[in-house]
Amino acid sequence: MINKFKNWLGIEGVKANIEFQEPLKKEDLCLDGKLELYTIRSQRIENIQLRLIEKYKRGKKDSLKIDEFVLGSKHIQLDFTLEEGQAKSIPFNLDFEILESSMDKLGNKNFLTKGLVSLLKKEQKVSSNYRLEVLINGTGSAIPPKFNFPIEFNKKRQV
Repeated sequence: MINKFKNWLGIEGVKANIEFQEPLKKEDLCLDGKLELYTIRSQRIENIQLRLIEKYKRGKKDSLKIDEFVLGSKHIQLDFTLEEGQAKSIPFNLDFEILESSMDKLGNKNFLTKGLVSLLKKEQKVSSNYRLEVLINGTGSAIPPKFNFPIEFNKKRQV
């Protein structure tokens, strides 16, 4: 009874971790990595949904605006049982497209406008954060496991 309840809630269900080939670059327009799945109780995996999401913030205090954009998504069809204590590695590549604001397009025209746009963006506190959302279906729980992994582009490697 308790095990059925835990399974329904997703407690002791599938857990995920992600590894990327470093460093990640926006210019590549593709994320290459491995999704590591593991569990402490046997679980059925039917498919995995991957989405790269950009959280775009601009403005200050009362005029703060936040939008989220899906830059790329991928559906990986699977059909296997992940046994307890077992780990499974699933390689993936996710193609995406970077969205440019009208300010970014203006800034890309030449080096003079690029500096001006950069100053305007700082003054308006414009920022973008990226995350990879992983949704695992078929585990038998009422709420499928969902994981969010932060993505940092153009980050220098630490030695």
